[in-house]
Amino acid sequence: MENIPEIVLLYCSRAVKPEAQLSEVTRTVDGAHVRAPTLPCGSKVETLALLQMIQSGTHGIVVVCCPEANCQFVSGSRHAAGRVLQAQALLAETGNSPERIKFLSRTDLDSAALDSIVKEHALALKTLGSAVATG
Repeated sequence: MENIPEIVLLYCSRAVKPEAQLSEVTRTVDGAHVRAPTLPCGSKVETLALLQMIQSGTHGIVVVCCPEANCQFVSGSRHAAGRVLQAQALLAETGNSPERIKFLSRTDLDSAALDSIVKEHALALKTLGSAVATG
């Protein structure tokens, strides 16, 4: 069985430079399979969806939103941060590592910066393994 981590990079379109918009097709970044669907706003991040991704085998998730002051929908970044915290708490309650899901608030990221974020998260995930408790 292949032991390559899968990471989902969910990002607000306003957090990255227009030329950095990534394809939603899976690609490999430094030994990790990465899917990077663009979100119109961080408010689209849902706690249940994050947990379902982890339960279905995704090793880690990085949610990148624009800073709250730059949010075109006023509170999208705040909502996303809260939902990530909820998902992390639920992971911890079920015996899983909350570090599987990471939240960042940034702006003007380019492709190299996004790849660096993914590499950093993949490295942190290596110590966690791939098992997900179903407590």
